[in-house]
Amino acid sequence: MDASKMIKVLPDEMGVSFNPSMFFVLFRSGDNSTAYVLNPGGAKVFSENLASRIKEYESTIGPIDTTGHNIEIVSPMQP
Repeated sequence: MDASKMIKVLPDEMGVSFNPSMFFVLFRSGDNSTAYVLNPGGAKVFSENLASRIKEYESTIGPIDTTGHNIEIVSPMQP
C-alpha cells in the first residue's frame, strides 16, 4: 500500500458509539462523513494500537497538549 497515494482527510469532528455487537466510529469533515464499523475485538485492538502509537509519539516528540483543543476548527484540507 502506497501511503503517498491515499486520500487524506483532517476531520473536524469524530464520534464513537456502540451496541452489543459493534462499535461505530464516525468522522466528519465539512459536509462529508465517513463511518467505520468494528466488532468489539477489532475496536479494542484499534484502541490498543492507537494508545501504543501515542505513547511512542510522546516519548519521541514530547507530550501532546490537548488544552484548548477545539473541534470547531475547520479542516484546512476541505475542498
